[in-house]
Amino acid sequence: MGRRWRRARAARAVVALVSVAVVAGACGGDKEEAKPKTTTTTAAPTTTGAPSATGQPLTGLPGEVKQRPALIVKIDNAPKARPQAGLLNADVVIEEAVEGGVTRFMVIYQSQDTDEVGPVRSARSTDIHLATALNKPLFSYSGANRVFEDLLRQSTLVNVGPSARPGAYFRKPGRPAPYNYWGRFPQIYEGATGSPPPPMFAYRGAGETAAGEPANNVRFE
Repeated sequence: MGRRWRRARAARAVVALVSVAVVAGACGGDKEEAKPKTTTTTAAPTTTGAPSATGQPLTGLPGEVKQRPALIVKIDNAPKARPQAGLLNADVVIEEAVEGGVTRFMVIYQSQDTDEVGPVRSARSTDIHLATALNKPLFSYSGANRVFEDLLRQSTLVNVGPSARPGAYFRKPGRPAPYNYWGRFPQIYEGATGSPPPPMFAYRGAGETAAGEPANNVRFE
């Protein structure tokens, strides 16, 4: 396979796996019962070259950059929440550890659209720290307690949750609660103004070769 095909496939499939500690005062409808755990963070593989100035800011793929902010949607990853909607059209997916040994996704959109996203779940205070580098992104979530809502108002995130856009969310027929709370992507993004996010990763330029030797496997701990 050619280098261009591999590069495009890798950029499209990039998934940043981030394990973060659960912070108190972060959840609305959900209870954070477990104590914070000591976690580790695995950095995404790096490549040579500077962040792309011509490609999509979050994927590095070629194409006209949409002049809109990033949209973050909190999506559940518990077994009962699967299959989820909208993950394949995301630019970046960050996996966060929460209580009970399960995880949730911080799903970031900017270059592509989708129809529906879900199941949309509650926010964590750690979301703010992960999202602030995205230049005032929109933030979609199912709800949170008063402590987090205060933190959200003080942050650079733009609230597009149900309190701000109630008509953009609905209960999905045939799915058990609380895994049936869905969002209509076009209505969540509707009327959004702002600048695209800065690049999150560095990508090789056209014709630029990678440094080092090809890897046969990857191990995460």
